[in-house]
Amino acid sequence: MISALTIFFLYFFVKEKKIYIFLYFYHLTFIVIFYNFIILKGGDFLFYINKSEAVFGLGVESLLGFIFVLKKFMPVYEINLLFNLFSFIAIILFYEILKKLGLSNLLALSLCLLPSMHFFTSSIGKDGLIILALMLIVYYTINNNSIFDKKNLLFILLGLLIILLIRPHIFLIISALYCV
Repeated sequence: MISALTIFFLYFFVKEKKIYIFLYFYHLTFIVIFYNFIILKGGDFLFYINKSEAVFGLGVESLLGFIFVLKKFMPVYEINLLFNLFSFIAIILFYEILKKLGLSNLLALSLCLLPSMHFFTSSIGKDGLIILALMLIVYYTINNNSIFDKKNLLFILLGLLIILLIRPHIFLIISALYCV
């Protein structure tokens, strides 16, 4: 359901629909690759699914609590697609950041096709959420040269909150950089 809604949105509401739909299907293929890797080698994905519980804390605990709540409302494959969507949004923001920095569409797309970016963020885990948070902060910081715009500030704070919940030590570093 999440994938169908994403494709519908990309097809009808996005300007660069061909590039975004291509990136989405490219990103989706990494779920299959990642799942096969997990079956053969093991990984954090199995821990997150099996050990999720109603806890609240910083770091892994916040992720386990979030997955616990999601498991009450949707099956694991939908949660996996939801995390995949979060990381896809991060990749789109990365593409837009690269274009704003003056890179050509082809070079920006080439950088967005790096396999490691898709592999490690395509499934349930901290990586996709951290990349999303970082891209939200960077994109809305350089968006209109005004971080004090309400919309920009809201997305920057959302990114900082995600980082605080998952990687508090990174939050401290980024907060210090914003204060400088």
